[in-house]
Amino acid sequence: MLGGKMQFDPNQIKRRFRLAMSDYATRLVLPRLVKHLREFAPGIDLAVSQASRDAMLVQLIAGELDLALGLFPEVPESIKVQPLFSEGYICLADKKTIPDEGGLSLDDWLKRPHVLVALRPDSNDEIERALALIGKQRRIAVALPHWGVAADLIPDTDLILTVATRGVEHLKQFYNLRQFSPPLELAQFTYKQGWHSRQDNDPAHEWLRQTVVDCSQPM
Repeated sequence: MLGGKMQFDPNQIKRRFRLAMSDYATRLVLPRLVKHLREFAPGIDLAVSQASRDAMLVQLIAGELDLALGLFPEVPESIKVQPLFSEGYICLADKKTIPDEGGLSLDDWLKRPHVLVALRPDSNDEIERALALIGKQRRIAVALPHWGVAADLIPDTDLILTVATRGVEHLKQFYNLRQFSPPLELAQFTYKQGWHSRQDNDPAHEWLRQTVVDCSQPM
């Protein structure tokens, strides 16, 4: 006992948590999170789903989710968010289609077809909004919801993929691809976890949130 309250012991809890995240977050966070749970809280089970930002917020409010990972630029008052990490963007293209040094000018970048990774093919994401501010638009040749396969579309094509920097950390096997900085001003974004305020003081939920923070940091 501590201060009249029972200390929380994650090793003793038996509970199922419902999480939502993209396959980008799944790749970055889930392996470390699962290993941590198996070692320190083996009685915790995870049910992981994928949804758009808006859908995740609706599910949090409805009590259908315990925790959601995403960008969440705006949230309802009942939803709490916590930053996990911040990062920027990187472009990928086949080496044969770009100069030996550097990347592409904005005009050349816009002349090329692009791959968009988004749950909705008509998504107006951060890149589209940045382009709109300067009166530009890119051609989306392929729109798909899967981060994991997006880079596989680039070799031997003229396609360009612009994604979060940590999203390409696993792509060392693509010797025929080159990374370069986007030729337009793209602000860094902050990836967050969100939950409903009714779970603020739930000891197990609080422990899980802190564990997600720890497992989200770069290695």
